[in-house]
Amino acid sequence: MKHEYSIKYANEGYAVIKNYLNDQTKNLLFNHTLLKRQVSRYMWKEKQKLFSPYMYGYPFGDVQVKGSYCHYSDPIFESLLYSSTKDMSNYTNKKLHPTYTYYRVYEPGAVMKEHVDRDSCKHSMTLCLGYTDKVWPIYLEGTPINLEPGDLLVYRGDKLKHWRDPLPSGYHSQVFLHYIEEGAENWERDKFDTRPLLMLDGRFKTWSDKGLPTDKNIMEYLKQSEYDYNKIHNNR
Repeated sequence: MKHEYSIKYANEGYAVIKNYLNDQTKNLLFNHTLLKRQVSRYMWKEKQKLFSPYMYGYPFGDVQVKGSYCHYSDPIFESLLYSSTKDMSNYTNKKLHPTYTYYRVYEPGAVMKEHVDRDSCKHSMTLCLGYTDKVWPIYLEGTPINLEPGDLLVYRGDKLKHWRDPLPSGYHSQVFLHYIEEGAENWERDKFDTRPLLMLDGRFKTWSDKGLPTDKNIMEYLKQSEYDYNKIHNNR
């Protein structure tokens, strides 16, 4: 018998699972993201010679969402990714393999532009970990989806256009857990996001459609992103 959510997923490309995380877990993970954001900016500003984006994330955001702290392959979320594989397979009624995790702490004014995801994100989960003001919808093909802390959205990230309008106020933490279906094109390559194992950072990726960045590229981006952040912050 198919899981009740898999029918909606098959028909509409998404399903919402309320209270996927219990109170203790969602509070732990929300506080984890806020603390990591704080530590990342401290290390960048005060201990830059010791700073590594692989360990501390990107203190001032990425190309997609400028000004909002983000981190690829944080070990605690990679463990959640692995542990949730069976649930995700049930929700989608497919045999899935984990690819990677990514999370952000969105700041006031943050915008996630309309996009579809890359091949490693054919089947995705996004979890609301917490917010400091009020619920902030994600849009799937124009449909607003409101997630409270602990709620889970399962969706076809590679098919459904999705975005967020500017965050009016407060902070909002969201984690993305991505999977690929066994038998899909290049699934063996894209399993673990081309890394040998989960929890390994971006230096262990063996392939990217955009090419793999050099240390010089990353350092230049970090400096530019800090400049852009300060410019945005000063204009608020």
